Amino acid sequence: SMHKIAAAFLNLILGNAFLKQNHNPISPSVYKQRHKIKLIAENESLGEISRRSLLGKSAVTIAALNSYIEQSTAVDKKAVTEVIGDIEHGPKDKYSYRYIILRNKLRVLLVSDKEAKQAGAALDCHVGHFSDPDDVPGLAHFCEHMLFLGTKKYPEEGSYSAYLGSHGGSSNAYTDTEDTNYYFNINADYLEGALERFSQFFIEPLFTIEATERELNAIQSEHEKNLQDDSFRTYQLSKFRASKMHPYSKFGTGNRKTL
Repeated sequence: SMHKIAAAFLNLILGNAFLKQNHNPISPSVYKQRHKIKLIAENESLGEISRRSLLGKSAVTIAALNSYIEQSTAVDKKAVTEVIGDIEHGPKDKYSYRYIILRNKLRVLLVSDKEAKQAGAALDCHVGHFSDPDDVPGLAHFCEHMLFLGTKKYPEEGSYSAYLGSHGGSSNAYTDTEDTNYYFNINADYLEGALERFSQFFIEPLFTIEATERELNAIQSEHEKNLQDDSFRTYQLSKFRASKMHPYSKFGTGNRKTL
């Protein structure tokens, strides 16, 4: 069934970095990403994280920014393989940075800004629609949508968005050619709760049959909207003209028929 295919492909995307306790999320090839995050692994606060673009094409990047970084820059030694230290940055850059590699191979950049009133997070994995199976175009995009629709710990579908919205925050995600990215922002005092909910996306998403059916309709609606957008039409035309031997030719958005 589609439910089983999607779940299996999600596991393929996420790999073994988190699997049940540690999952390995998703990312984009767009380097203007400036969303920030704070990671919690195995329910232990690891500190603040940030600026994916400075890491280049990392396998997975989690980033964060908040106003109380001073309290949590001490990194949990049990979860960290290597502490690289500070990174090179401009003399007028007021942020402080720390780059670490976690035991599960996540590459993480911490950033500190004492004046920040908002916190943000982005989780990035180097898998996008280029990795879609040839017979299921749009599967990576579909998986991106499904992670928002409930987790084992927070099964109510709207609870994540409701938590963010009630504390001055918002969230989104996108699937690119070789990456998928999830991100959010929220008032800094509520970052811990947001990260707890966010992290469950990549630990135990539900992928319920009911949500799968509804999200197929959402993907179809997005596809129909794109048909009226000249930029999407031009983009898809260039993909149609590409060699079928190259993944660029794939139909990344997908629709109800392809899924």
